[in-house]
Amino acid sequence: MTTDASAPLSLETINLGDELLFESGRSHEAFKILRRENPISWNSGNEIAKGWWNIVRYADVLQVSRNPQIFSSERGIVAFEAVNEEDATAAATGNGKMLITMDPPRHVKMRRLVNKAFTPRAVALWEPKIRETTNTLLDQIAKKGESDFVIDVACNIPLAVICKMLGVPEEDWPTMFRLTNKVLGPGDPEYQTDVPEELRGTQDAARITGNMGTMEMFGYYAQALQSRRISPSDDMISILCDSEIEGNG
Repeated sequence: MTTDASAPLSLETINLGDELLFESGRSHEAFKILRRENPISWNSGNEIAKGWWNIVRYADVLQVSRNPQIFSSERGIVAFEAVNEEDATAAATGNGKMLITMDPPRHVKMRRLVNKAFTPRAVALWEPKIRETTNTLLDQIAKKGESDFVIDVACNIPLAVICKMLGVPEEDWPTMFRLTNKVLGPGDPEYQTDVPEELRGTQDAARITGNMGTMEMFGYYAQALQSRRISPSDDMISILCDSEIEGNG
């Protein structure tokens, strides 16, 4: 069911799986109705995705997030789960392998490895480098005389800081920007460069784009890990290479 942008919203017409609801700016109205009248609701699946539950109240979201035994992240954290089992569990999805898609106790053990890099003291030490990076990027924008704020500032500054923490060389930052967009925004035709133009904008194109981006990113960091094992430095990748979990490296 597709949302009619001009029709009044009701429980019968609200479909949180419909992108038009958000594009038309009516999502807050929909959430308000659901919180008041039906805070736990079901969205039926289709040929691409399984059905899913809509949880719209804070207390319920908190309950879900604190009970990984029932509500697991191991099969992914997107709004829906693929009907095809292979698509849901393929290595390219990264499900169960990335920190954000792990459940306790493994998540807790892995998180402890990187926690020391994000203490207030450790983050404060990064401030001069972050300022330097920000000023460099702003100076580049000033030379151009114009800017796309999202790409040039909102995306590039966090990306540059993360890349510096990981030890990614500056010449590879554009690659990280490209792969991040593919992994996080596979449904955007602009990033679907691995599929024929006539297929862009389809669910198949989104699946291929996300899988290709994840596989390429995994490949990049597999090489980076191998490099740090041979020649370690003081970046986060080197720290992870030298870390142990319960005696295992």
